[in-house]
Amino acid sequence: MPSDVLHLTSQYPPVGQGGLGNHVSGLTHALARHLRVSVISPVHLPGNPLDPAAALQWGLAAASGGLIHAHNYEVALPALIAKALTGAPLVVTLHLPAPEPYRSLERRLLEAADAVVAVSRAVAGECLERNWQMSPPVVIQNGVDASFYTPDKAVQRETGRLLFAGRLSPQKGCDIALHALRELLPAFPGLRLHVAGAGSWEQSYRNLARRFGLGDQVRWLGWLDPDALREEYRRCSAFLMPSRFEPFGLSALEAMACGAPVVASRVGGLPEFITDGASGLLVPPGDSDGLAQAMRRLLVSPAHAQRLAIAAALSASELTWDRAAEQTLRLYRGLPPWTPRRSLATDRQLLVAQEVLRTALAPEPAGS
Repeated sequence: MPSDVLHLTSQYPPVGQGGLGNHVSGLTHALARHLRVSVISPVHLPGNPLDPAAALQWGLAAASGGLIHAHNYEVALPALIAKALTGAPLVVTLHLPAPEPYRSLERRLLEAADAVVAVSRAVAGECLERNWQMSPPVVIQNGVDASFYTPDKAVQRETGRLLFAGRLSPQKGCDIALHALRELLPAFPGLRLHVAGAGSWEQSYRNLARRFGLGDQVRWLGWLDPDALREEYRRCSAFLMPSRFEPFGLSALEAMACGAPVVASRVGGLPEFITDGASGLLVPPGDSDGLAQAMRRLLVSPAHAQRLAIAAALSASELTWDRAAEQTLRLYRGLPPWTPRRSLATDRQLLVAQEVLRTALAPEPAGS
């Protein structure tokens, strides 16, 4: 097994908000108990790795030796440069399939990888449908910091306090939560929704809330630091994740670990760790009526909500970053042995890196 590993990521706390950065942070901290771990991200090195000039700088910095572990298509260019310069094994974790403009770049990254990891069976299945010449994905689910995201009996859950946490975009379904809230308010006038997150659709959702007459029932909190978000998880009477698509759903797992009853969409990776009726409630994606009905079940039966919360915390405690790190270490151990290439002169490194960029950014042949 290699003694050094370098992780490449376009997000890392506090730059970027969401599951990708939290995944890399949680995983690398757990891995660091077993081997030397380095990270290159916008926190550590400026620039957008999709930009060729920045990718060149990132790639040269990553060519310092050690296994290369890249996260998503955004870091494809520096990962390919580092592999070409060092000959090191390349592991790629796929968090979310690339949008169409970057599909060919993602294909080149995955086909160059010595091993591919998917954060859920749903992501792995979507990847396999493409029939690319790549290693079969190994599923290693996200985790939680079991020492941080925990229930707290000293914190009182507030009846009617609902929580949505995530990027404000159509994928995450904040609008679906607002529709459900409007439907429930006549019967449960004390309901209020806390929205922890931000994004390009925030103003649209604020306008929708005003149009529904929910101005006094919705609090827009913006992105929260981990301590404040944990407090929200611990105080809410239900956590909502009405996503239209969700590769995994890390914030739902964090909420479960804190003992919150969860209502989520039956989509993507969410059903892989939420058992409907046992550790949470699952509803069809895009169905605000179904979401409202599930929320009503929790509101009318606090005992049922409590049973779900206890089971959720127990279930989430089994999905930790230590577990993910152990699975990742087994993957590393299974990679073929390699001998680092002799370091090239700077001008030769630049020539190799520029050729990698030219090849990676070239249009794919028609029909490929």
